[in-house]
Amino acid sequence: MTKWRPWVVAAFIMSAFFLVSCASNPTTRTTVMGSWKADDYNNKLANFLVISLADEPGIRGKVEFTLANRLKKEGLRATASSEIMPADEEINRQTVKAAMAGKKFDGVLVSRLLGVERGAVYVAPSPDITFDSSFNSNTPIVTSPGYVEHLSVITVQVDLYDTASQHLVWSLKSQSVNPDNVTNVVNDLAGFVVKDLQIKDLI
Repeated sequence: MTKWRPWVVAAFIMSAFFLVSCASNPTTRTTVMGSWKADDYNNKLANFLVISLADEPGIRGKVEFTLANRLKKEGLRATASSEIMPADEEINRQTVKAAMAGKKFDGVLVSRLLGVERGAVYVAPSPDITFDSSFNSNTPIVTSPGYVEHLSVITVQVDLYDTASQHLVWSLKSQSVNPDNVTNVVNDLAGFVVKDLQIKDLI
């Protein structure tokens, strides 16, 4: 039987709760669904290669440069793969290793889109009771009608690899509900990534 990490199980539970709680507000909401760090990893990293596995070059560049710039604001070194790899070059183990040669990166951040889900949640009617009406049993309770909220949920995962060992040492998953544009999602994601790396004492 498959054993799930506790944070993965918690992430799924939080995800279900989050979708329902966001139904009454159609604005963009991005949240961290969970993060993980290897227990035996204690290094701090300072020079990152940032890679996005987005299919569209425009989105790939936006993700990479936003993450890289956010890391630079913390006094770290960070390079978008778009800067050192041709736009039409396939991103795989061989091409990434070739691009990294001689550049002394100690960490590689890889972001990927896990999925885009669309659905709907029914928001039940809610009573609208005033202070005065609560003391008068003859006053009818006005009820806000129920409605259906349509949702679009984007799930993104960012993984951090140590270049010396080539092992995965950290991972974070985020979800954005009803995003207005890619820029908002990427900016939120970059902030979450850097904050969690700081909390986990990786930078």
